[in-house]
Order: sequence, then structure tokens, then C-alpha cells
Amino acid sequence: RSRELFDFGAVQTDPHFGNYRVRLGQAGEPDRLVLLDFGAVRKLSKDFLDPYLEMVRGAHLRDSARIIRGAISLGFLKSSDSVESQDLFVQFCFLVTEPFFQPGAFGVSPDLFDSEGAYQWGESDLPTRVAKMAPQLAIAFKLRSPPREMVFLDRKLGGVFIFLKVLKVRIRGYDFIQKYMGNHVS
Repeated sequence: RSRELFDFGAVQTDPHFGNYRVRLGQAGEPDRLVLLDFGAVRKLSKDFLDPYLEMVRGAHLRDSARIIRGAISLGFLKSSDSVESQDLFVQFCFLVTEPFFQPGAFGVSPDLFDSEGAYQWGESDLPTRVAKMAPQLAIAFKLRSPPREMVFLDRKLGGVFIFLKVLKVRIRGYDFIQKYMGNHVS
């Protein structure tokens, strides 16, 4: 499991297969994903993390106002942006957090989960749906640049999504994210 963002307030910004190795568990221990290339690690400031995590919590709770509040604090959204543009951004946040819900919650197809409630990345077209929505966001915000840190996080998230899909990972994202919804990175 990744603790980068929630526990360390940092992110490894070069997510490709050459920067990861699998360490096979010994004597009943779980296998571990090992991160390489610490030169690509970027520390995120509390001024960025607090509103960003507010957006994540808003998406997790399906709280549009919370997402918008965090996005405005980051400078990603402006209060003058149209309601339609803000709603498109909220829908994008909801889409990206799909793997972290329970089966069938908020309209997420239960077919994307196995019988134990694990999101089936190999069965999901989430990376494609996210990629299709990105140009709509760019047009809606008149090609306005997002905050610099957001670019690094988006790159990381996209790389991890593809990584999970290629490996056909099954993960109970709800269980993973739930413990972080009340934590703040210091």
C-alpha cells in the first residue's frame, strides 16, 4: 500500500514500471511493491496538502461543496468559474475516486468488484474514462494551468492507474482509504 501522500506528504513523480520492483514475501509475509528513484520524490507543502486532502475527502463523501472549496483554495477552480465547469470538475473527482467506494455505491457498477468487494482493475476502463474527460476539463477551464503540484499528482495517479490495470490488481480501496479520511498530514 502506498503511504506517500497520506503519511509522508510526498509523492514519487515518475511512475513507470522501471521505478518499481516486487519483493516476494517470505514465510507467509505479503509481497511488497518497492519504490525506486527517490530523486523523483517531491515533498508537498501543508498549504497544498490541506486543501488537496479536503478535495479527496469531499470526493470520498460525495460532498461537492467540499471539493469545490478545496479546489478554490488550491487555485484550481475560481469562484467565478461557471456552475457547469465546477460541476464537471466535481464529476471528474467522483470518477477518479471510483475504486475507493464499496460495490454499487454512488452508481459505481458492482461488476467492477469481485465477490470480496475488491475493485478489479483488470476489468475496469477507468484510465480510459479519465483520459477522455481530461480534454473536457481543459476546454472548460480555457486551458488554464492547474497548480504545479497537481501536475505531479496527476502524473502519479495516471501512472498508478495504468500500473494497476496492466497488473490486473484487485484491491479493496474502500478499506484502504477509509483510515485516511480523518488524518491530516503535518
